[in-house]
Amino acid sequence: MISFCFCDQSNQIVGIITILVFLASSGIGYGSGYIVNFADLVPAYSGVIFGIANTFASIAGLLGNTIAGIIVKQPILEQWRILYIMFGIVYFIGGLVYLIYGSAVTRKWGTFQTTNNTVKQETVLNDEEAVPMNEKN
Repeated sequence: MISFCFCDQSNQIVGIITILVFLASSGIGYGSGYIVNFADLVPAYSGVIFGIANTFASIAGLLGNTIAGIIVKQPILEQWRILYIMFGIVYFIGGLVYLIYGSAVTRKWGTFQTTNNTVKQETVLNDEEAVPMNEKN
């Protein structure tokens, strides 16, 4: 995001390359980063936890657009540079916090409960043996 500060009419190629690198790296980070981490941390509740986290992410997207509307009053490069620097700092801090505190250790409360299937099967077999079968000729 900060490299966009150096892109103007004379450096259009740098802008295009920056966008391509940004999209490729965000796609790699999306598919192999925090998205799969929900299933690693709490496999039983990954959908619920992902929904809650996605709600907060949507609120952050709304705030980002609001801040952009406050900062950029006219479409001039200096105002966009302020915005790119701010968003670059937010991306950097978010990535740094994830690298420091991120984990893939499964939480005990978020795992599926296992049961002893052999005891249940024996109970079912004993109940079925007690009920006579209806014979139809």
